[in-house]
Order: sequence, then structure tokens, then C-alpha cells
Amino acid sequence: MLAARTTKQEISRDTMSVPFRYIGRTEFMHAGRLLAALLDIRREFDSLSLITQVKELSSAVTSAGSDPVNIPKFRELWTEFRKELMDAGSNYAPPTRRAIYGELDAKGFLGVGLASEIEQILSSNLISPSGAVAELNTLAQDLSKFGQTIARTTEALTSLGVSPD
Repeated sequence: MLAARTTKQEISRDTMSVPFRYIGRTEFMHAGRLLAALLDIRREFDSLSLITQVKELSSAVTSAGSDPVNIPKFRELWTEFRKELMDAGSNYAPPTRRAIYGELDAKGFLGVGLASEIEQILSSNLISPSGAVAELNTLAQDLSKFGQTIARTTEALTSLGVSPD
């Protein structure tokens, strides 16, 4: 929501800003900072192949549920993926960047937040692997939609001439 007092200069290309909620009040965030955060999110999605890894984890849960021989493979896959999430760059971003992730509702799709989401899914479905598979598939779809939105927004800001800060 742009404040009523917003002037043309405040939203010009040189000072392009978007509304940003911060601790109960509306502030304005420079579009370049938003673009930089979006690019970081995109890099993490791509470098960790988040969507693919969640889908592979879902397949591993299916395999482990149908044949206990596959449980070690599932454990190995989840342990490696969890380690990658715990080492992800988003976990070490400056507080201002993490605040932007929060505003974008991205925390559950990145690093520690995604690891926590997956752990919650797995622990709440210990008895029913099919429930975990369904929730992991939903998570993969949500990740895909979010990733597409990030890509479109990044492209739009770039085409407007916004440079990342």
C-alpha cells in the first residue's frame, strides 16, 4: 500500500521504492534491495535444487514405506539434504535481508526454515508415510509456485531497469 503522501519523485526510477512492513509500521524499501533479495532466493533455489530434492525425498518416503530395506536410503538422502539446508546462504544473510525474506513469506522455503518444515512433516506422519508423501508433494508444488513468482518478479524488476543493491 503506497502512502497517500507518496510523490512522483518517491517512486521514480532513481528512488524506486515499494511498501515494506517493519515492526508494525510501513516503511519503504528500495526496489534494488528487494531485487537483491529475490536474486539470493533464486540462487538458493537453483544451487540446492530445492524442488527436485523435496520431490526425491517424497519418493524416498514412498519407497521406505513400502519396503523397510529402503529406510537407510531415505535417511541418507534426508541427512544430506538437511545438511545442505543448514549450510544455505539464507541462514547467514544480514538481518535486513532476512527481514525481506520474512516480508516475502520466504522463510519456510529457505535454509533452516525449509528444514524445519520438512522435519515437522516427517515427524507428524511417522505412522502414515502416505500422509508425509502428500504433504511433501504439496510442499514441492508450493516451492515451485513460489520459485516461479520469484523468477517473474526478478525479470520484471530487471526489465524496469532496477539494479540490485
